[in-house]
Amino acid sequence: MFGGLIMQNNKLRFKMYKSGKNWMVAGLMTTAVLAGLTLSNGDVVAHADTAAAATTTTQVANKKQEVSQDQYDAQKAKVATDQTNVNNAQKAVNDAQTAVDNAKNANENAAKVNDAKTAWKNAESDYNKANSDYNNAHKATNTAKAAADEANAYKNNWDKNEADLYNKLQNQISDATATKTAQTKVANDEAAKDKKDDAAYDATAKLQAEAQTNLDKVNADKKATEDQKQDAADYNQSLLDQMNALYQDSQKHKAARDAANAKVAAADKTIRNANKILAPKSDKNPAGRDLLGHKSAADSAAAKQAAYETALQHEKDLKAIRDAARLTANQKKDAYTQARADYNLPNDAEYAEMQKKATGARQKINADKADPAYTAVTDTEGHVKDANKVLNNAKKAVDTIQAKIDTQNDKLAKAQADLDAAKAAAAKDPDDDVLASNVVAKQSIVNAINNRLHGADGKDGAASLMGQLAAAKQNVTDRNNALNWWNKKLDDAKANARYQKLVNDIAYRQSIIDKADQAKANRAAAKGADDAVAPLEAALAQKQSELKTYTDALNADTNILNNMFVKGSDDSKDNGDHNTTGNDTKKDDDKTPASSVDGDKTATGVKEGNSAKSNASQVTMTRAEYRAANKVAAANEASAKNTKNDAKLPQTSNNESTAVIALGAVSAMLGLGLVAKKREF
Repeated sequence: MFGGLIMQNNKLRFKMYKSGKNWMVAGLMTTAVLAGLTLSNGDVVAHADTAAAATTTTQVANKKQEVSQDQYDAQKAKVATDQTNVNNAQKAVNDAQTAVDNAKNANENAAKVNDAKTAWKNAESDYNKANSDYNNAHKATNTAKAAADEANAYKNNWDKNEADLYNKLQNQISDATATKTAQTKVANDEAAKDKKDDAAYDATAKLQAEAQTNLDKVNADKKATEDQKQDAADYNQSLLDQMNALYQDSQKHKAARDAANAKVAAADKTIRNANKILAPKSDKNPAGRDLLGHKSAADSAAAKQAAYETALQHEKDLKAIRDAARLTANQKKDAYTQARADYNLPNDAEYAEMQKKATGARQKINADKADPAYTAVTDTEGHVKDANKVLNNAKKAVDTIQAKIDTQNDKLAKAQADLDAAKAAAAKDPDDDVLASNVVAKQSIVNAINNRLHGADGKDGAASLMGQLAAAKQNVTDRNNALNWWNKKLDDAKANARYQKLVNDIAYRQSIIDKADQAKANRAAAKGADDAVAPLEAALAQKQSELKTYTDALNADTNILNNMFVKGSDDSKDNGDHNTTGNDTKKDDDKTPASSVDGDKTATGVKEGNSAKSNASQVTMTRAEYRAANKVAAANEASAKNTKNDAKLPQTSNNESTAVIALGAVSAMLGLGLVAKKREF
């Protein structure tokens, strides 16, 4: 699959990762040029020496603990027990959570009322915040308005009374400044010219002194000719004339300089006087009118007016928000009130009022029931009740007598049948006295029954059952008539308008009492549900704490297991549950998880599948340490070649997976590995 691999400009660097107090150093080979890598469909063959080198490097990095098979199996069983404890604890947490949820939902009506109350409180909080924001904005608007009004007042006064003077003074200052600048230049120029004239005068005076000395010498020399004397005199006079001319020019320049300086002083005075008026008035500046401050205030009027208008609009916006929040809060409050009414769960004040009304209703009901119009009905109802009772007793008497008659009729039918049979037998043998006596006996029985039913004379006398039945039925009729009479009287009493009003009043007042009683029961039920939640929540917290304890134990024992390998075994092979590189997923024949909670990490703390990548800080490994690690890898490589030459690594389900495994083996050959270094803090 891989046609060729060319590595150039190789560099070795290391990255550091931390696991507890252990620092892991990973050697990482980087290459400037990676070329000649081609893919094909052929099988990939990796020699055993490559696998041995990779395994050795991983063992060095992980620092696994060599243990016996019994120790490994014991730790593996401990992890399994930890997992069982975690599973059981998780189930206990789930059950406790269900119990809490059920308790909280035990009183659905109370929950709905609480939801309505919460919605109202939240809306009330929103309104309070919106109202506070509006009040702050209103204050800011008032402040901005005061500032704008003050600035506008300054501007109006400025425009009417001070702008012209300010402009005039500014023009004076401008003109005076220009004059000062120009005259300062003139003064400087004239001073320079005067200085030049003075220098020329001094030089000429020196020459003139020499000329005068020479003239005096020539005049004193008797040998000097008149021409010589005249020439000396003329030269001396010319120098004197030059000096006089220079003096006159110097005086002119001084005068011009002084005149210019006077104009500069006058300009300065004009500027000072104007600035005094522009400045604020004070004891030292009584002429001050603070025109500069007034102009600044007037100039700020537009900005302050705009700021006021912005603040006013912001206030209006917040007022709309506040009004909407107030409307929502009122609606939520009404909804909360309605929910309490709908589910009859009043608050304390409402409940106290309900009980007060219920007490008054009971008192009024007692008074209403003592009213003659009402007692007339209740008394008549008592008579009706008694009449009904008597009628029912009369009907029971009829039923009792009828039952006796039915019994006698049944006996009569049997006795008659026996008599007919006896007669038939006697007719067959008229001379048999026994049969004849039997007929007489049977006839006696029939006669006795008839006597009980109809009397000895057969006329259903009062003593006979039929006579008793007739009397009982008549009694029923009489009792029924009496009941009808009392019912008629009851109807008349109930038809009384006063009674009907009393009935309506009592029904209304009874509804008040019933509602108060139901509210009491509802509040008790809601309180009971709340009281039941607290211990269940405490139990839930306890179960959650136990789950964390078991989970921590599982993590610790799993990490210990992941750092074990059995004596005499190849650490590259699966000892049961865990892997060392984090690149391959190992199968667990015993179904014991290698890492139930942190399954995405290896024992070194480096995330699986990313052992060659990290954003950790780079550290440098000494060349001696690197050579030592390579010597260990080389020794294992030679041993692997002697024992198992050209052994193939297992091929996975497809060529793509084979390519990944082969690339991993090549990376191991290039120095990818972990070396544990312990650093004390």
